Formats: sequence, C-alpha cells, structure tokens
Amino acid sequence: MSVQIESALKDILNKFDKKLDKLDEKFTRKLDVFSKDVTALKVDVATIKSQEFD
Repeated sequence: MSVQIESALKDILNKFDKKLDKLDEKFTRKLDVFSKDVTALKVDVATIKSQEFD
C-alpha cells in the first residue's frame, strides 16, 4: 500500500515539476519581451530628449 502511495506522490510531483518548468519558460519569454519594450522606451525617451535641445 505505501509503495502505491509513494508512486502516486512521485507522479504528482513529476507533473507539478513539468508544469512549473512550462510556467518558468512562459515567464522568462514574457520577461524578455518586457525587457525589450523597456529598452525601446528608453531609446524613445532619449531620442525625444535630444530633440528638445536641437
């Protein structure tokens, strides 16, 4: 009986691990996109600032 419980718990943990990995990948991709957007905004702001004094 305890072997079945242990096996079931391992299966649950493995599934949980896989879902965490997928979430981590999604989060990392979204963070990369966000980071690129922020960088683009910084460039836009710098461009606007440089044009103000022309």
